Amino acid sequence: WLRWPVILVGVFSPPERDRVFSPPPSGRADRFADFLADTLLPAVRRHIFISKNPADIAVIGASFGSNVSIFTGLCRPDAIGMAAGLSGAPHFGNPLGAILAEHRRLPMRKLYIDCGTRWSYDQPQMDDSTAFNRNLISIARTRMPRSKFLGIVARGHFHNEEFWRKRIGRILKFFFGSRS
Repeated sequence: WLRWPVILVGVFSPPERDRVFSPPPSGRADRFADFLADTLLPAVRRHIFISKNPADIAVIGASFGSNVSIFTGLCRPDAIGMAAGLSGAPHFGNPLGAILAEHRRLPMRKLYIDCGTRWSYDQPQMDDSTAFNRNLISIARTRMPRSKFLGIVARGHFHNEEFWRKRIGRILKFFFGSRS
């Protein structure tokens, strides 16, 4: 179902990822977004041919990585055209929902936001920050065309890699399955 090859590049989570991945002024998501756009992408391009068209480039993250991925799509559309956040986790400082709400129209070509409804096997009474993510989904739906945004609440899914792996195919298909 993919129309062309997709190259995935993984980035290790930095120490203090909650601070690094949170939007300013309390966090440093702006620096991480600049690192992705100004350092990592050019370094990858020196070794592998990848499109220079931002519309072909996506950033995907989970948990606090979700926050920085969405933030990167908002503040670096010159380099990143698609953003996906799986199971975003609430952070301190300027809430991501407020940052989304500041935009009349979101600048990315495509946006995907999801979450589960459960936290972990040993804490089944907690949820996957579901209200936080539903709020992001609600805001994004009003600021992007229907065909450019996909928001999912996956019932029974937990906040972990096992369940993110179950949802990643949907993201790749949404982003790279067609050129629309």
